[in-house]
Amino acid sequence: MRAFLFSLLLLPFVFAGCGSDNSYNGKDGLITSSGLVALEGINTLYQNSSGELVTASTALAAALDDLESNTTLDNLQSAQSAFAVMLKEWKKVQAIYIAGDLDESMIDEPNYIDFFHNITEDITVHTVQLDTIIAGSTALSAAMYKNSHRSINALEYLLFGRDHDNAALLAAMQSNVRRIQACAVAGDSLHSHFVTIRNYYASSRAFVDGGTESVEYLINILIDSAYKLKEWRVGDPGGFTNKYKGNPDASRLEYVNSALSLEAIVAILQMHEALMESGLFDIATDGGAADEATDVETDIAAALAACDAFGTSMADDVAGDAMQNLYTAMAALYNAYYLDLINALSLTTEIIEADGD
Repeated sequence: MRAFLFSLLLLPFVFAGCGSDNSYNGKDGLITSSGLVALEGINTLYQNSSGELVTASTALAAALDDLESNTTLDNLQSAQSAFAVMLKEWKKVQAIYIAGDLDESMIDEPNYIDFFHNITEDITVHTVQLDTIIAGSTALSAAMYKNSHRSINALEYLLFGRDHDNAALLAAMQSNVRRIQACAVAGDSLHSHFVTIRNYYASSRAFVDGGTESVEYLINILIDSAYKLKEWRVGDPGGFTNKYKGNPDASRLEYVNSALSLEAIVAILQMHEALMESGLFDIATDGGAADEATDVETDIAAALAACDAFGTSMADDVAGDAMQNLYTAMAALYNAYYLDLINALSLTTEIIEADGD
């Protein structure tokens, strides 16, 4: 049920692990009594992370209320800081989102929230539409009728502007309060979706009850996440992908307006790390894939270290050695999941027609 973009040249490796010498043969139960404990630990991670996301969106709503009541630079910066916290919590939830695999009614929630790399929507077009909406007089609840108008990408634009010029943005908000109110409309919509996700994880036992199937879903989700880190979030802006080979461009970064692209990448990697620590490493060990799981942890640490090597702005270093090193680290992490871990556990890689992020 998820979208995976894999090179056909790598397909022969998908089945390489079926005859590997490990303690799990792909047929008998991967989940032992200790594995059940590990699943509970991962389930708790899902509950906690989605709860923290709702808390962050609630804090943003309060900051936007303050900004509307008293439109000062301090309050604008406070709202921007609250957005940054919410964004990082969202990237953590998005990185390991499994609710759609467990329950069809939850499939579309991430697509209502995030439009990065969406194949049917161009968020830059919608920023122009948002400018028109703000300048108009139609009630915002009706004018912002598209999901893209209420997305986290739209909220980033509304709250940071195109050039992150706070002086100009503050003046625009002081002259037309509709921009702040539009932020609130988008923020309220996002909060509603976050609550839906939080409530699902809080009430459902499907992940734990799914056992081996849940682990297979989860590792495929990590493959997908690592692919998007490597190709979309680093490769495209750095000019390493086939589409943009040798043509680095900071405008392709995920969060250009707020300059939070690197922070988003770090948040995703931190969730990969937390997931291994919460129980996935133990499950892999039970399945005879301790070496492969250790390699994954090593590659996550290397990718985080590569993130630390950037200067003040990822955009400033998009054509430099730091970007190249991060891309190399992301490629190693992707391979650790896609070529090693899933095959060592004799699980199946899902290859499905692509959709948006």
